[in-house]
Formats: sequence, structure tokens, C-alpha cells
Amino acid sequence: MKYVTNGLAGMLPRCLSDSESGRVPLRRIVFDERLHVMVAPTLGISIKSTYKIMGTEFLARAKRLRPFVSRAEPSEVTVLDALTLSEIIVTFSAALTTPYLAYYGYMRRYMRVASRNAESRKQRARVSVIICTLNAKDAIEKKLEEVLHQNYPLELMEVIVVDGGSKDGTIEILQGLRERINSKVRLIVVEDHGFRSKASQINEGIHVASGDYVITTDADCGMRADSIETLVNTLSADQVGAVCSRQVLTNPNESLNTETEVTYRNYYEKIRIAESNLHSTPIYHGGLSAYRKAALSRIDEDVNADDTQLAIAAIRNGYRALYEFESVYYTKAPSSPRQTWSQRVRRGQGLQRVFWRNCRMITAKQFDGFGFPILAAEFYMHIISPLLFMVTAALFAIWVVLLISDLVLFSPLILTLAILMYWKRDWSPVLFLASFVYYQIALFCAMILHLLGHNYSRWSRCG
Repeated sequence: MKYVTNGLAGMLPRCLSDSESGRVPLRRIVFDERLHVMVAPTLGISIKSTYKIMGTEFLARAKRLRPFVSRAEPSEVTVLDALTLSEIIVTFSAALTTPYLAYYGYMRRYMRVASRNAESRKQRARVSVIICTLNAKDAIEKKLEEVLHQNYPLELMEVIVVDGGSKDGTIEILQGLRERINSKVRLIVVEDHGFRSKASQINEGIHVASGDYVITTDADCGMRADSIETLVNTLSADQVGAVCSRQVLTNPNESLNTETEVTYRNYYEKIRIAESNLHSTPIYHGGLSAYRKAALSRIDEDVNADDTQLAIAAIRNGYRALYEFESVYYTKAPSSPRQTWSQRVRRGQGLQRVFWRNCRMITAKQFDGFGFPILAAEFYMHIISPLLFMVTAALFAIWVVLLISDLVLFSPLILTLAILMYWKRDWSPVLFLASFVYYQIALFCAMILHLLGHNYSRWSRCG
């Protein structure tokens, strides 16, 4: 830490070594003569003493209500203050973006869509389709019909519906469909046994399943007729323990909110493809995924992101977890900002907790190729990056306040870029930036909510 601090301080024009009241020198980053921020202690002073000194000096200066003002002229802001703050912002921005650029650049060579069904393995293993429901009366019948119309042989399939305590008549609808469904495929209905989360429903479904392969799908997600067959063919390859389908939104142009969601998902889809080609991808879509039952372990029921938990369980047991581009399922993106925010925070918190609990895989030799760079990159994106982003955003806000009158100079450049994007009708860079900022804020809020004891393990979707 000392070397990092000294290196950063050496970059700034006004870094000093101070000795006050006989204390051991502290390395400081000085914005002006009246306000300074001490980065870290050097040798000979404890962290506790350093925080005490920092707190005392910040409180004393906060009462003056004039930060970043020179001693000689309280009404003037020196250019050096703005330049110093700019250098710090650039440093934090570089720390934030460099891992993204490095990871994306490294993964570009693996971003080709591999045809995993070219060998036409045509395996005919027994398959258990698990559908977790919660108040899904409007979707469950259509979902069962889609399963019955799959190309995969029905005599090798069983359908397990695990209900999480529906209050809208879902169970009654299932009971009415049981006779008709059972004439074509075995239907098992597991009613609510006090399930605390969707993860607990998944655990129960896997326990009941008798198939060699387990397929999880949501009641409100549509499937193509060849979706299950494609998943099974991919899953039958050696050392493959999990396969995730490609998600296609049915309302991509419904609103600006859904357009932003499409841009965000298109970028991460490329990353999922590259990770699969390199080794495995840990982030799965619960809408339609398949797993080798022998590769699975019981997942934590106090954490959501059950699909990612299952993928990592397969990797821990020596298998690969792949993204299958040719297997497709359909779902509807939330159209309202409130629904999108809730989904992002819930999903983000689940991924953060799963990656945190499995972070030791990053350095474990038996997971070489997945632990680093894949899991390390996902850990950075979901846990470290939101913290760096919020620090950078706070510093940028201070910089804007300092130079608010000079920002008018940049207005012609901003206007020119806006005209060019409007002329080309290409708003994807803006939408991507907006989705990145939005997701970073959601991840940060998810982290804070977890620290405050608000854990979103119970699911609220209908399927």
C-alpha cells in the first residue's frame, strides 16, 4: 500500500511530507493550502491514529464551508486545484476501465459462435424438466403445451412443477391438467413445503428428478420446438456439465428502457460466448438451462441467482458450463424503470453473493482457466467495479461544481457529437454507457442493501 500511495502522490504537483507536533511524516495529497486529504500513513504510525487525525482535521475544515479555496483569496479557485483533482479522477477512471478493456481485448479472439451440435450426437437420455412456479396461473398451461410440443421424445421426459405457495389457483389448474398431461408425459406436482426461495424449489425438484439430465425453465418463458433437443445434444459432450440457452426479448423496442436492456445484453452475450469457448461461463439465465444431474450439488437456499449457483456447482465438480447460442428461449423485459431497477438490484445482489462465496476458486489450481481470468473478471465487474465507480462519480461531481462556469466551453463538442449520432441514427454508444452506469449504481445499492440486512433470496416473478 505504501508503494501505491507514494507512486500516486509522486504524480501530483503538490504532494508534501509534513511533520506536525513531532508526529511521523504522513504522505498527503494537497488540493490547496487549507484543505488536504491524507492518503495513507508511512512507517511508524498506526492506522487507528491516522484515522483519528484525519477525522479531526476534516471536521475542523468542514465548519469553514470553503473547500478548495486558496489562503490568499477565499473567493478564488486556483487552476492548480482543478488540475490536481482532474489527475485523481483520471487515475480512478483508469483503474475502473482498464480491467474491462483488458478483459474484452483478451476475449475477442474467443468471440466466435461455435457450432456445438455439428457432431450430431443425438443422445437420447432421460430428461427431467423442472418448472418452478409462484402465482403462474396465466402462464402454466401454455408452458406445459410448449413442453409437449418439443422434438425430444416424450417417453424420455418427465415434467416436475414445484410450486412456491401460489395463491392464484395455479395448483388447481395443474390438478385439472394432470390427466391430460399424464397421457403424454409424466407430470409431478410438488406443492409448497415451506420453500423459502426459488433455490429451495430447485433443490427439491432436483431431488425428485429421475432423469440423467435436468432442465430448469420458467413458466413465463417461451421455447422453440428444438430447444430441449439442442440443449441435450450439447450437454452430452464429454466434460460438459451445464448448458445455458440464448435469451431473446419479445419487446426490444417497447420503450427506451427495453432498448437499453437490449444493448446491455448484447454486449454481455459476446462475453458469455468467449468465456464458453475458453472454459466456462458462470452467469446463466434461469429461463432455460440444462444440467447433468451427476454434476450438481445442493445449492445455497439463502441466495438467489440459483442458475449461476448450479453452473458453478458443475464447474466445481470438474465439468464445463457453456453458453449455447443455438438454443433459444423468449422472455419479456420489464418495460417500466421501477421493474427494471428491482430486477437489476435483486439479480446483482445474488451474483455478488455467489461470486464472494466462491472467490477462492480464483487462485485454486484445479480451476485453472476458469478461476483466472474468468471468475476473477466477473468478481471485479460485480464487486470491485461498483465501488470504484461510485468514488470516481463523487470526485467527478466535485470537479463539475468547481468548474461549472467553464464547462460551457465543452458544449460545442457535446452538441457536435449529438448531431453526428442523430444523423447516423446510432445511439448504441449512449445506450451502452447508460446501461453501464445504471448497472453500476444498481450493484452498489445491492451491496449496501446486503450490508443493511436486506437480502433478496425470495423471488417475485410469476415463473
